[in-house]
Amino acid sequence: MICIRMPDSDLTIRSIDGQDFEVHRSIICFASAVIEGMLPRNLRSTTLFGNPIIQLPERGHVINTLIQFIYPTIPPKFTSLFNAAEVLEAVDCYEMYGVRAAIQDSLRLSQFPTTEPIALYILARNYRLDLVMSRVMKDFVSADFQRLPDNVLSSDIGRLRSDDYLRALSYARDRARKCLKILRDSKLHYKHICRCQTRAIEFDKSTGILHPKFQPTIQDYPCYAFLRFKALAAEQLQREAIDFDIFKPSLRLSACEEEQYRCPDGLLNLMRNFSQYFTDLQRAVEAVGWEYPEGYKSQLYIDLIKSPMDDDGEDFGL
Repeated sequence: MICIRMPDSDLTIRSIDGQDFEVHRSIICFASAVIEGMLPRNLRSTTLFGNPIIQLPERGHVINTLIQFIYPTIPPKFTSLFNAAEVLEAVDCYEMYGVRAAIQDSLRLSQFPTTEPIALYILARNYRLDLVMSRVMKDFVSADFQRLPDNVLSSDIGRLRSDDYLRALSYARDRARKCLKILRDSKLHYKHICRCQTRAIEFDKSTGILHPKFQPTIQDYPCYAFLRFKALAAEQLQREAIDFDIFKPSLRLSACEEEQYRCPDGLLNLMRNFSQYFTDLQRAVEAVGWEYPEGYKSQLYIDLIKSPMDDDGEDFGL
């Protein structure tokens, strides 16, 4: 049975299950020096009886996928990660580095990073697919490992090792530390003065804390509701290294409720007046990459016992 027949073919690849693929020798040899070395030495004599035949130990569907990646056509889409693992095994066997790059692109743009993040992580780890590893990291780190069934943690593709889980937890905490630093360093440029700021300035003037010649600005007197929001957001980043959302409205509402007597304008400030601040802060947090940083193996257990605070151990300061 001939599965693929290229025009003017001069080489036949036969699978272990008897499927024949008629291809071009120059294209196949360019893709794999290993297959080139398997060709008969005297091709002129063998071509008298038809194309030379190379017997490969892979099944027909694996060879079919390989050929589709080799030829300059639209790359095939994998129906399962097990099928991708079979093809990658053949890619490593025949040293098809160009096909490996094409497979990485196919997996990165597929639905697997969101539908099967753990299995795809195992596949990327086993076959050293760094680009796929970076793509799947966000969903892999966010997975609830304790509630996953055994058939997800261990499958035909491979098994999730304990150090994978520990590295994911360490990575999540490291990312939370970066987000916490962004929160601490963020500055709010006031465009409106609220009643709590006016009240604080008048109080300092009446008590003599402020020098009569000193002219305070609203930047010197931050809004109480804003300070409370930053404190609550920092607490959440320290507590939830993986599943945190410091931009949900409920967090700002909590800050307003707790400071409603000190800042009557807190709700208006956090929900509308400070909207540009929250937009800029969210962009900065989302820009923190999900790729694996270097050095996790050596620092793994040190990171695991540390909180998402800075290395000096300081708590969030107002």
